Amino acid sequence: MLMRSTVVKAPVPAIWEPWLLVAITLACLAPFISKPAHIDDPLFIWTARHIVSDPGNFYGFNVHWYSTPQPMSVVMQNPPLASYYMALAGSCLGWSEVALHIAFLPWAVAVVLGVYYLAREFCGHPFLAALASLAAPAFLVSSTSLMCDVMMLAFWVWAVFLWMRGLAARNNLLLFIAMLLAAASTLAKYFGLSLAPLLVVYAIMTQRRAGWWNVHLCFFVLVLAGYEVWSHYLYGKDLLFGAVNYATQMRVGGNWQSKVATGLCFTGGCLALVLFAIPLLWGWRGTAIAAGGTVLLALILGVNKSVAGHSVVVGGGMDWLFIWQWAIFVAGGAAVLALAACDLARNRDAKSTMLFLWIGGSFFFASLCNWTVAARNILPMTPAAAFLLVRGLENSKPSPARALRLIWCPWALALALSLYVALADFQLAGLGKTAAESLHEKLGPLFKSVYFEGHWGFQYYLQQLGGIPLDKSNMHLSPTDAVILPLGNSNIFPLSQRDAALWNELDLQYPARVAIMSGPAGAGFYSDGWGPAPYLIGPPPVERYLIYRGQ
Repeated sequence: MLMRSTVVKAPVPAIWEPWLLVAITLACLAPFISKPAHIDDPLFIWTARHIVSDPGNFYGFNVHWYSTPQPMSVVMQNPPLASYYMALAGSCLGWSEVALHIAFLPWAVAVVLGVYYLAREFCGHPFLAALASLAAPAFLVSSTSLMCDVMMLAFWVWAVFLWMRGLAARNNLLLFIAMLLAAASTLAKYFGLSLAPLLVVYAIMTQRRAGWWNVHLCFFVLVLAGYEVWSHYLYGKDLLFGAVNYATQMRVGGNWQSKVATGLCFTGGCLALVLFAIPLLWGWRGTAIAAGGTVLLALILGVNKSVAGHSVVVGGGMDWLFIWQWAIFVAGGAAVLALAACDLARNRDAKSTMLFLWIGGSFFFASLCNWTVAARNILPMTPAAAFLLVRGLENSKPSPARALRLIWCPWALALALSLYVALADFQLAGLGKTAAESLHEKLGPLFKSVYFEGHWGFQYYLQQLGGIPLDKSNMHLSPTDAVILPLGNSNIFPLSQRDAALWNELDLQYPARVAIMSGPAGAGFYSDGWGPAPYLIGPPPVERYLIYRGQ
């Protein structure tokens, strides 16, 4: 059980530690630099390429993403900073997958180094905290994408670090840069807006009065107000508040109870090191409670036979492989929240309050406010969970030194799991590209036009090869037309028999025994609309593509 004790302080950090962290981060991500465009990567790439030709009108073009062409300002629910960066990188390095992934590596490195330096404010072992963040599946997999999430987190972590240092030293330059980075975090991804309340609460608790930090906060507000005015001028709508409405009004995944359970599952699976470290944090009693809770959850799920709309009955029997993994992940998510609560109860100071709000606010948004639960929404918790983990180990009973020494076994296990999940995601992205190339090669000589539904990387590559997105509002198919329907993809709609008839199908299976985005398996790493678990170890799922001939 976590109790008050003397924190075990590490020696003065060695000068080689940041360099070693950079090397480890690059070594973990290097195998994935050829990863094909995946999930929402195409939206950022298309925006970046448009910015090159028209930098002042970042969303001034149409895109076919929701079954019919729409303005990008309607489709895109993220700000443009990541695409501006990609436009610069693509112009300098080229637009290949390898070039773009290399350009995005510095953001992952910036997160790990930021966690390292910020950890000095919270715990005595910053090197361990940085490695704990690196080993999180949410961070490692997100760092292999071309989306805005890791960039947002990099700005976030450094903003918190400079804000805390600036308040302690009463240094207005540091406070100004912190607010600049906080604004950049929001312009990378709108979730960065939630950083402002964290910084305000910390300033109030440490300063106890108004000061220059209030003025710097006004700068943050002015930057975002300027962005809203600019976007309204360009597109006749407020992009930031439009994205907030989208996130809160569109819902998938069931009622609020299901969303909380799914949020716990995603938290436990995406921050797996805390799950593996339960015996070191809470001893045998805490482990017994976690094990008992896991068994109880599994039994309840077995009785209910479904969770968040996903049935756990397969072929007349119970899918115990799913049930046990889901229950274990939920226990891990509960452990993350308990870690934040225990730390606040033990210390009751500004730093513990910040960590508690950081974890609690992120969980509340990811589970109950956002339109979907996704690993990308759990990602902002990663640094705070790492700090709390190390603080918990430094205050563990009976021997903090022993806990800190033994944590390397759970860390190695968590890193191996994260790399395996990243490999499965890499292979899933590759399947989208392979399917596009194979189907184009097969259908191109047989049909005059090849239409398709679905999006993500599949659309990106098939469209490059001449495939045409099927417009739901304007379909005129003939027997010389083929239509590809990727069953595991997003925004697909059924075809009526008067429009097309089934002609053939293609099944592709990837070797990694981890489901990432599979409705039948119940895994939805990028959206719980596919399933209430972030990933699942088990039989590899099959990606099925149906091919129709126009009537």
